[in-house]
Amino acid sequence: MLVAEEGGSSTREFVTAAPPVTTAWQPLDFSEYQVRRVDEGESVRSVSRREFELQTRFGEWLRARGEDVQVLRLTEDGVTIVPDLYVPTLSQVVEAKKSTARAYVRTAIGQALDYAAVARRQGLSVAPAVLLPSELNASMAELCTSVGITVWWPSLNGDFREVRP
Repeated sequence: MLVAEEGGSSTREFVTAAPPVTTAWQPLDFSEYQVRRVDEGESVRSVSRREFELQTRFGEWLRARGEDVQVLRLTEDGVTIVPDLYVPTLSQVVEAKKSTARAYVRTAIGQALDYAAVARRQGLSVAPAVLLPSELNASMAELCTSVGITVWWPSLNGDFREVRP
């Protein structure tokens, strides 16, 4: 529902969103798949789902530690957004990326902040987090933590490490 409020010389609009919906998280299928490119003379290439594998490993690791891992659907302004993982026991919404390249991290920052803002407007107490395939360089880690984002990455022993804001 959209409600307009008169206030001085401007009009402010408030949107009532659908309540957040959570479902049980399930490991993702991260097997490779084939893509046929007709525009390149029927060439076929294999595509990996590195991001799905990272999400699955992280979700399973969290569960093994006793954390609750869910899927969270947030609807606002007629648009539904879904973070990669919702971990209510850590109060985090998580956006995963397959690379630590600047473009991927910048995109993850925006998505994680958006998920957290929408979730908070809908009554959830959450903080944004990003999940990456390896540790960030110092400047990108500082960027994330400076805007309140926790950064997660896998360690060599199969655990995950984090840096908090």
